[in-house]
Amino acid sequence: MADDALIGRLGAAAGIKEEWWALDGTHHRVTPEIIRALLRAMRLPAATTAEACATLETIRRERDARILPWVRTLAAGVPGTVRLAVPERLAECTLALDLRLEGGGEQRLEFALGELHEAERLTIDGEQLRHLAVPLPALPPGCHDAAPPDAPDQRCRLIVAPPTCFLDDRLADGARQFGLASHLYAVRHQGDVGIGDFETLSRFCESTAALGGAVVGINPLHHLFPTDRGRASPYQPSDRRFIDPIYIDLLGLVAALPFPRTQAALQQEEATISRLRGLSCVDYQSVWRVKRSVLAAAFTDFKESRQSSGSGLRRQEFEDFVRNAGEALTAHAVFEVLAERFGGVDLARWPTTWRSPASGEVAAFAVANAGEVAFRTWMQWIADRQLAAAAGRARQAGLGLGLYRDLALGTAPDGGEVWASPRVFAREVSLGAPPDHFARDGQVWQLAPFEPHALVRSAYAPFTTILAANMRHAGMLRIDHILGFTRQFWVPQGATGRDGAYVEFPLETLIAITAIESRRAKCTIVGEDLGTVPEGLRQRLAAAEILSCRVLWFEKDGAEFCRPERYPALSVSSLSSHDLPTFVGWTQGRDIEIDHQTGRLDARGAEDRLAERGRDAQHLRDALRSARLQSGESVLDLMADAHAFTARTPSALMTVQVDDLWEETEPLNVPGTDRERANWCRRQHGAIEDLPARDVARRVLAAVERERKNEAPGRS
Repeated sequence: MADDALIGRLGAAAGIKEEWWALDGTHHRVTPEIIRALLRAMRLPAATTAEACATLETIRRERDARILPWVRTLAAGVPGTVRLAVPERLAECTLALDLRLEGGGEQRLEFALGELHEAERLTIDGEQLRHLAVPLPALPPGCHDAAPPDAPDQRCRLIVAPPTCFLDDRLADGARQFGLASHLYAVRHQGDVGIGDFETLSRFCESTAALGGAVVGINPLHHLFPTDRGRASPYQPSDRRFIDPIYIDLLGLVAALPFPRTQAALQQEEATISRLRGLSCVDYQSVWRVKRSVLAAAFTDFKESRQSSGSGLRRQEFEDFVRNAGEALTAHAVFEVLAERFGGVDLARWPTTWRSPASGEVAAFAVANAGEVAFRTWMQWIADRQLAAAAGRARQAGLGLGLYRDLALGTAPDGGEVWASPRVFAREVSLGAPPDHFARDGQVWQLAPFEPHALVRSAYAPFTTILAANMRHAGMLRIDHILGFTRQFWVPQGATGRDGAYVEFPLETLIAITAIESRRAKCTIVGEDLGTVPEGLRQRLAAAEILSCRVLWFEKDGAEFCRPERYPALSVSSLSSHDLPTFVGWTQGRDIEIDHQTGRLDARGAEDRLAERGRDAQHLRDALRSARLQSGESVLDLMADAHAFTARTPSALMTVQVDDLWEETEPLNVPGTDRERANWCRRQHGAIEDLPARDVARRVLAAVERERKNEAPGRS
């Protein structure tokens, strides 16, 4: 068995940190057992001394002995270099590299060996190697390739990035904007089917524009689990590359396909739809049963309709969509058909030969079930068309920044994203967070992380794909837990958050790819940078013009709330988020009551928390009074003033939670209570069309607009 010292060296070489500090300053040293578990998650053999030594040598060879590195990150528009490894015994000769640009075009670079700068000499497997710096010309932004003509398998991906991400002029010119944010499923419109859909989103955008807002923020639209609609968290999806068809607007689809079969399917569900509309929470299982039934009928009508039918849904457009989406969409569709066939995503219930997307049996299954596969790809096309239409209506309504989408940190280990590319993800380990004031045992999110070494070997293609997919039709994108760009907290399967370790990730490369994709999509990036933030990360993100997230409840100096001028200009500020209580709920201590009811707090603990909440409320009033914003003593007064306080910050954007404008008291989600209570399902009290006429909304947003239009306080 490999000794602990050897395991420590191997863990360090693999990017596993041997220690970490909690928010309260407590030091934790990672045990060799945890390092061993994380090495297994990375598929790095280390059971014996011989295995561990061989793995160390493999890591070193991949890093230093490859002719070219797997990836090289460069700045756009300026000359750079790439490392070339050559044997020391190589005589004076002429070397060459072939450059292939992303947008087309090729170039061969030739140079004499003696002209190249030598950066290092080293010995690997007994062979003496020289590391030479090969000069590269200035390259345009994008992902290009360089390869030796006689060794194309040693290709290096050149990630050539602009200095910053895209930043919309409306945010860059100092005109402070505001917008509304809500989880889409919670929003109502008068013709929905028991869940917010893409027609709801369109009306949400129009209502926000009518209230003076510039952007609409929503939850991740990632594909969840149609075979298990109880798994409703948008932050633990099956596949981040695709949209959940539960958001498709049925009435709009039926209007586009006015054929008897589709209309009959909808009419048959009228009584159920009426019941679903009246519920205070989304009944995901019933909503999906209704939608799937009508969607199946609509797909049949679509297949049988002629091009001249006037439906507006053209077969050629669908075929183009499927062709452009490529193999990834087909694999997704096949996974969904298999999951439905076997009653879920538990691969233990699937035949062994169908557990890998690369097997011949899976290919044969796809051919034999081509109609079912096509149905899933068609639903993706409909969802994408409707999302695009919502973005178009947002622009027409004057919503300058458009849609503000959300990208989850990870994906469920048993979902379609992992099934399609299992080697890219670490196994039997979850993303999480170390203990903090809100979770004494840390957090385990049941999310499969990318395996960093496999990500390098893939030239970061999976990461690039999910970025591009979630920037579609969006003016802004929030990246959940962007702290993971530099390190991720991994917890072995079955352990608590106390028993994890940080794994390094390549910050500069991930920022570079984000910059390329954001400029390509003209999409402003927001990084959710809450929690245990590594030193210097916020400064690096700001330099890349990635906006920071600043939540009022967390912006404190000791017990006191920070003054508005302390907020950075490159930020999105808000009072709250989906993981925190609503404003009215906060004032009433509803979150504390829930913790008591679910057994997370005993009676004494609840009393202490309520007393602390009273002190926090007083600190808020003191901050408002200091800012000359306290207008009264009622909850509504306090809510309007707190929003005005946040609006006064220099933050480029402020978002207002629609839940607060409806005076909701129940939170959307209480972290750590997936079994104790139903999360991710509570709906708002009124229809979004009625929001602009609501007194609370007009009063709060008038205060926000007043402060946003005034000159910002000193910026930091």
